[in-house]
Amino acid sequence: MVLLTSARLGMCMAAMIAAVAAPPAVTAATLPAAVLSAGALGVTGPPISATKPLVPLVRLAPSDYADGAGTLAGPGRPNARSLSNLLSQPGYRARDATPLSNMAVAMFQFIASHEIAHTPTDGAEPSPIAIEDPADPLLESGQTDIAMDRARFVGGTSSDDPRQQLDQVTNAFDGSTVYGSSLDRQAELRSLTGGRMKIGAGGDVPIINGMPAAGDMRADENPSLRALHALFLREHNRLADEIAAACPSCTDQEIFDRARVMVANLQHKIFYDELLPLFLGPGPLDGHLPDPTVLQGVAQAINEFSTASGRIGHTQVPEVIVTGAPGGPLTETTLDACFFTASCLDPATQAERLFGLTQQAGEPVDTVVTDSLRNNQIPAAGTLFPIDLFATNIERGRDHGLADYESVRTALGFASVELDLLLPQYILEAYAGQPDGIDLIVGLFGEFRSPGSYLGETGRALWALQFRNIAGLTLGFQDAAAQAALDDWLSGMTMSALLNRDTGYAPSAWGQTPFLAPLPPSNVPLPPSVAFLALGLAALLRAVRPA
Repeated sequence: MVLLTSARLGMCMAAMIAAVAAPPAVTAATLPAAVLSAGALGVTGPPISATKPLVPLVRLAPSDYADGAGTLAGPGRPNARSLSNLLSQPGYRARDATPLSNMAVAMFQFIASHEIAHTPTDGAEPSPIAIEDPADPLLESGQTDIAMDRARFVGGTSSDDPRQQLDQVTNAFDGSTVYGSSLDRQAELRSLTGGRMKIGAGGDVPIINGMPAAGDMRADENPSLRALHALFLREHNRLADEIAAACPSCTDQEIFDRARVMVANLQHKIFYDELLPLFLGPGPLDGHLPDPTVLQGVAQAINEFSTASGRIGHTQVPEVIVTGAPGGPLTETTLDACFFTASCLDPATQAERLFGLTQQAGEPVDTVVTDSLRNNQIPAAGTLFPIDLFATNIERGRDHGLADYESVRTALGFASVELDLLLPQYILEAYAGQPDGIDLIVGLFGEFRSPGSYLGETGRALWALQFRNIAGLTLGFQDAAAQAALDDWLSGMTMSALLNRDTGYAPSAWGQTPFLAPLPPSNVPLPPSVAFLALGLAALLRAVRPA
């Protein structure tokens, strides 16, 4: 425990240490006066379209379809389900000396993944994943393959016009997870009174047409993700109420616009100032790139990120979800009881769900995916359907024609090095004897860690590239005084401050930051002694990974 405490003290940067301070009180008297001024207040930033956007993802490396145009990449590589079984053995689990919390894992899904990309499928082109091992437990479902549909695309007519997959959400920090990526969706979610959003019982997301509804259609995938959707929804309505009280002449639209800008910028600040530096390590984003000129100025979602590196959360999800309150007992609920079923955590309140996320450690980034996501069977239409999220992620990369791990490293600007300096031997053996290279997502999940980071150097570079390129895509105010007031308000805001205000729990409830877990995972032994290197005031995190 002493090791974990000292490591955390080293990892926390000044902005995170400040999170233990009492949050600024939010009342009509303390909200920025310039933001509360009566009348129209123009909003700057990426426009929102009337209907769902469909914009091609940008590529870092050239596509690598087997036929050059659109057939699955890597035809010589091992079967995706067989790879999943081979690479997810418990002995290959990495160890984080200072584990990230499940709050961090959920925020990665909420903001880093779902805020900027969602590639649609439409069932027009089934591409099932064969289950080849006759002893595979998924065969107990009665199915012989794992269902998967290929992604929607444009192009695909020839090697000069290869398939390009589409993004159906805005690729900006505009709060689309809360408000939606189209005016149509936004209208469904708004109450159209007092600038507020529709909200469900107990401060949860609303039920619309019999379904949980949020800005992003994936909000109900698991209760942890849904809890964050509900948190920022409540924050919007709290701000809307304060703005309405301070500006009686403001219209519903004027109140809504102000609150939306504030929430979107709050998400941006928490992600860029707290979570991203903790995850990638200290320093500017360009400093994590071997060639900062790569894709410079291309402010779009990157295929290699959204289809591979941005899916690291799938390896970090723990087998149980924890709920509880400060000073009280913690309750564990198995993950497989909670798919699209947030009621699995009842009677836990919204505050108890958020607190539990901060108290539970997420799993490390590695090739080991929890059984609930990899060896499960979901009932539907009177039968059982096998699921393996790791196998599906591997196959999705092939569907998108992603270049192999080494080719993407070259595109990023890394010099060529021997693979055994980057990846553990068990991955190299899994791909031995085939000419098509290592699937990008496998290399990113399994590569050795960079000092000070929870990722290897290739994964870290892809994260840095993606979020450097879209850092400026957020909302603001045209009025200079209002923008300055917004910036001043944001300077006092942290994730801890938001949680304190929402839950009413004391600042000490979250420790130094809600993104670091106070304890190692319950199902993982305490990590062995790990050496820490010094860099300024921050100790650099190292991970222990099997060779």
